[in-house]
Amino acid sequence: MEEAIKINDRLRRLTTILWCVDVDTEDRDHIKAMATHLKAFTLGCEVDIEPVYVVDNSQWDSSPQVYGDHHEVSRKRFKRLLKGLSLPGLRDTPTILETKPNVPPSIRSVVEAVNDYVESRTPDVVALSTAARKGLSRFLLGSFTETLMLHSPAPLFITNPKTVAMKNFKRVLFSTDLSAESRYAFHLVISQLKVLKSKLFLFHHFAPPMPPLALSEGISMSPEFVEEGRKRELSLLNEWAQWAISQGVSTEVVGETKLGRTADLICNFIKKEKMNLVALASRSGASASVLLGSTTRHVIRSSEAPIWVLHPHLGKSS
Repeated sequence: MEEAIKINDRLRRLTTILWCVDVDTEDRDHIKAMATHLKAFTLGCEVDIEPVYVVDNSQWDSSPQVYGDHHEVSRKRFKRLLKGLSLPGLRDTPTILETKPNVPPSIRSVVEAVNDYVESRTPDVVALSTAARKGLSRFLLGSFTETLMLHSPAPLFITNPKTVAMKNFKRVLFSTDLSAESRYAFHLVISQLKVLKSKLFLFHHFAPPMPPLALSEGISMSPEFVEEGRKRELSLLNEWAQWAISQGVSTEVVGETKLGRTADLICNFIKKEKMNLVALASRSGASASVLLGSTTRHVIRSSEAPIWVLHPHLGKSS
C-alpha cells in the first residue's frame, strides 16, 4: 500500500479523559449533555474521566481564609453539578487547577493552567463545552477553545450550544485534506471507531487545485488538468477507505465537488446525513491559525454534532 497509509503508529483505546467543567454556571443542561456525549464516546472502554475546574487566582484575595473558602465552595458546586450523572468512569472528586499567582487575568493564563496539567497527566482527550454563559464561562467560549486548540498537547472533544445530545456515535464523519497530518489523525480515529462499531463517512472536498507556478497569471487551468487532479485525490481517498475497512470499520467515501467553503459543505453534510460525531485534524502551534480560521473554527461553532479535534503530531509520537 502507498506510504501515506502505512501504519507504524500504536493504535489504542481511550483510557483517560480530562473534563473541563464550569462550576460557576447555573445551567446543568450542558453538563448533562456532555455526560451523554462522553458516555457514547467511551462505550466499550474502561476509562477514567477526571473533572477539572480552573480557579482564576487574580479574582480572589490571596489570604489563606478566602483562598480556602473559595476552594470549598468550588468543590460543593462540583458535586451539585455532577450529582446523579450516569457516566461510567467519572470520578467523584474533582481536581481544581489554578492560574499562576500574580498574573493578570487572561485566557492564556487559564489555557496554560490546563495545559500544564495535561502535560503531567497525558490524557487521551480533553473535553469541554462552549455552551456555558455565566461566571468563568468566558473562558469556555470560543476564544478559550480556539486558544486551547492551538496549544493543547492532547486531542479535544468539543460541544457548542447547537450540539444535539447523542446517545451513540454510529455515524461518524472524518473530514480530510489527504495531507500527511490528516493521515495520522485518521489512524487514531479508526482505532476508536473499531471499539464503537461506528460507520465512517470519509469526507473530502475536491477544491480546484492550485495551478502550477509555471502557468502565467491569468491563464486558466484546462478541464483535463482539474480532472487529473481529482482522479489522483479520489484514488488516495479510496486507499484510505480500503485500509479502514481492512481494520473492521465500515467506511463510505464522500467526495464533495460543489463550489463553496469547505466548512459550510461539512456542516451541511452533518445536518443532512445526521452525523453523530465529527473528527477533524488540526495543526498545533503558531502556524495553525490559518487552518483554524478557515475550517475548524467554523465547524466547531456551527456543527450540530460533537467535534473531536486531533493534532497530527500525536500520531507520529504514539
